[in-house]
Amino acid sequence: MSLSGDAMIEDTTLVKACIKGDSRAQKALFEKFAPKMFAVCLRYIGDFDEAQDTLQDGFIKVFNKSRAQKALFEKFAPKMFAVCLRYIGDFDEAQDTLQDGFIKVFNKLSDFKNEGVLEGWIRRIIVNTCLDSIRKNHKTKFNTSISEVEYQLEYIDTSFQNLELEELMNLVQSMPNGYRVVFNMFAIEGYTHKEIGEKLGINENTSKSQYLRARSFLRERLKKLEWKEKTV
Repeated sequence: MSLSGDAMIEDTTLVKACIKGDSRAQKALFEKFAPKMFAVCLRYIGDFDEAQDTLQDGFIKVFNKSRAQKALFEKFAPKMFAVCLRYIGDFDEAQDTLQDGFIKVFNKLSDFKNEGVLEGWIRRIIVNTCLDSIRKNHKTKFNTSISEVEYQLEYIDTSFQNLELEELMNLVQSMPNGYRVVFNMFAIEGYTHKEIGEKLGINENTSKSQYLRARSFLRERLKKLEWKEKTV
């Protein structure tokens, strides 16, 4: 029997709270699922008292796993939230995306084979979750023209190099969705335009165009900032 949409949302909320170590959420999770799980234990064990002990041992393992997940979350969440905020732009939506991303991380932990860096593996999942959120919640339009600006792959704008990281991130967050996504993927995450096209369902030239327009957007904002500093 399938769960209703409301039930699935409630379960997801409980899981997110348990990952954060919320004891009330863990109690609510136990009270919600213990009766059914006890029936499972009783079917296998046969003895009432032993089935109760087995149920408690099972939930202890569940919550011990939650504590380990909480430690992993607390270690990587600040960096991954910065990633979400760069892609999403909105603080609350970035928080939701972060939590959704870490649920995917916990579900896929068995897939990590210690090949490469754990942080990089988590980061890829978080980025993909951001892209899923953007596709779901935003009607992003990608401009396909690259005729207005010459595309130079090796070009580096020295004005960007002089920016403080926080200033640059604030400017990135203020970009239109299409610019922001491609700029993040190409300039910060290191994806090629071909890879970006494949992930976003656009062609390679469209990705290049969006990146150019993102740089143009940044230059215009930088000019305005410089003008304000001179007039202060």
